[in-house]
Amino acid sequence: MNAINFEMVEHDKKYPVKSFVTSISYSEYHWHYEYEWLAVIKGSIVINTTPQSFTMHKGDIILINSKTIHEIRHTQEDNICLILQFDPILFKNDEKDDVFYRFHFNSVIDDPPIRNPYQSYLRYAASIVLLSKNDAVKNSHRIRADIYAMIADLFDYTEVDTIMERSSGESDPQLLMRIIDYFKENPGDADAVEKIAREVGMSAKSLHRFLIKNIGISAKDLQDSFQINKAKHLLKHTDRSMGYIIDTCGFGSERTFYRKFRSETGITPKEYREIKMNAGKQVEQKGYLDYEWLGVKRLLMEICAAK
Repeated sequence: MNAINFEMVEHDKKYPVKSFVTSISYSEYHWHYEYEWLAVIKGSIVINTTPQSFTMHKGDIILINSKTIHEIRHTQEDNICLILQFDPILFKNDEKDDVFYRFHFNSVIDDPPIRNPYQSYLRYAASIVLLSKNDAVKNSHRIRADIYAMIADLFDYTEVDTIMERSSGESDPQLLMRIIDYFKENPGDADAVEKIAREVGMSAKSLHRFLIKNIGISAKDLQDSFQINKAKHLLKHTDRSMGYIIDTCGFGSERTFYRKFRSETGITPKEYREIKMNAGKQVEQKGYLDYEWLGVKRLLMEICAAK
């Protein structure tokens, strides 16, 4: 297996969930904080969650747990997938909750079987995507209701493992999360690598080796990813100047900002902001293909109407 990429998910500014429909060409081995709920609504895909590998067909659904390494590939037939990516905070009682939940939710394997029809979750997800296309106030409330109803049903009707995230000694995964959390919270700190290395009792070189071994990228590359992600958020959701973004995200200079941003996205920060301000356009995501929305809308409405 090649180096494993850490994927940063930018949620909708209104909800701690990213919801979308897409046709997938590929999505190489990666992981993220978010719980990823995925349903195939047309065609088929292959999912690898080492050591398991299985093919999902139309109607199949899976919940990929937080921090799970996975890969998605297309098959010989076209596919359309419905995806919700949930911030893990939604599954906690409060921000200090130190419990991690791992759900057994996979319609292909269905072992152990869930105690509620998979179709009911599919209706929730289809409703969320359809409602998100309209900014009406009532839709905003309905989306929140559907999100929490899905999560409540997962706890009520799905086999779930409860794991304490903190203990007297840190395991490699716990140490990894601690390091990543630091970079996530301090993307603009020029001394972040040295500070977190001291905090966890490592040298900068040991920290570099630890991250390469576990997620396939260096501490510097990880910090760069969080810097770019924060810059994207500011470009998309604010009218802050480029100078403010450069200083806040810790790029140091305009030249460095433009070089790193273009290397990551393929476009300049100005182009990114212009595209995001135009509701009719989207920045293309690697591995995700275009699809015809009206046809997809009909599929989603059929799902919502199904009994």
